[in-house]
Amino acid sequence: MLGWLLQGNRDQALHTIYAIYSTPPREWLQAIMEEVWPILEHDPTYLALQTLHEELFKQVGLVERKLLDNLRSIQEVYEGGPPPV
Repeated sequence: MLGWLLQGNRDQALHTIYAIYSTPPREWLQAIMEEVWPILEHDPTYLALQTLHEELFKQVGLVERKLLDNLRSIQEVYEGGPPPV
């Protein structure tokens, strides 16, 4: 749920809450989310976490790209290139 909130996806966060805790009515959860969302959206801590989340996601992409580049390099050096298809 926290991940969905960090992405700004209220609907998916509500869906996750409802899937885990199916006892409260969905309308009740929706009303709570609608009331607190404007506060959360402008909260400095939430905004900082959202920024960190985005930066972490970028870094994961860079690491993934470097890993694939290195694996291709190893494949080229030790196996003579990609396998024939």
